[in-house]
Amino acid sequence: MHKRIHLIELLIISIVAFAGVMVAINNKSTKVAYQTYTIKKSPDLILTGKVTPTKKVEIAKKLPVGTSLVYDSLANNSFVRKGECVAMYTYKHVDQNSSLKIQQLVNQRKELNGDNSVDNQIKINQINQQIDSLAKKLYAHEYLAPFDGYLQIDPTDKESVSLVSSSQVIKTGISQYDLPTISRNSDAKLLEEATGKNTKGQVDYISVLPETGSSNYVMLLRAHQHLNYGNTIEIKLPVKQILIPAKAVNHGSVYLVNRGKCHQVKDAVEKQNNDWVLKPDSSVKVGDKLLLNYKELPKHER
Repeated sequence: MHKRIHLIELLIISIVAFAGVMVAINNKSTKVAYQTYTIKKSPDLILTGKVTPTKKVEIAKKLPVGTSLVYDSLANNSFVRKGECVAMYTYKHVDQNSSLKIQQLVNQRKELNGDNSVDNQIKINQINQQIDSLAKKLYAHEYLAPFDGYLQIDPTDKESVSLVSSSQVIKTGISQYDLPTISRNSDAKLLEEATGKNTKGQVDYISVLPETGSSNYVMLLRAHQHLNYGNTIEIKLPVKQILIPAKAVNHGSVYLVNRGKCHQVKDAVEKQNNDWVLKPDSSVKVGDKLLLNYKELPKHER
């Protein structure tokens, strides 16, 4: 009787042991390998822009009808300061000798500019009084530069004179999809394609509304160095937005993998333009590994 009971006990132990082995084998066979994604910095946004002056004025269009310009002392590409006489303009049928005298006085005053001594300022004031006196008699007037800039004179039409501001911007467009990745004062790397000159700059302005008939927004950048007007500029803008694969996100949470183990991190990402992006204040950083196949893992590993 005792022998029979002992055999039954051995049988039960064997069955339990076999079941344990089978469970272990089953768990081992169902083990799923981690599929991970290493968080990377987003590539730079590359745009193309043109160097343009911030201001430009066609002087002839600012003058009264029936006037003529006298600017022989100034050459094309001359640099002038704000407030400096760019040109004289006179009405027709005036005394040419008096007009010439005004031009001579203007040239004398120009030679005295830059010397801030008392005697020199007295001479400049005297010249100004003579110019004013002659101008009133002849209806001759000075056109003063409204800003610092360069004169652009058409060689085939001496009356066609423009003043181009020395301050400049790089004008480009940015799409509605890239707009959230860039902000005012964002740093930029600039390449002047024609000369190979490299410099840095910053985003100075982004329009609130897109351009008419387009989904692009106007963006203006300022360079740290002076560039050639009209030249094409390659613009590289670092993108602060870090994209996260949708497979790595589970109801707004991600699973950080470290030393073969994973743990959940909540509120690490947010949705932007149908993409998941890393929140700026998240503890998850570039270089961290995220689990991609969380849903495939057995429940005891979640």
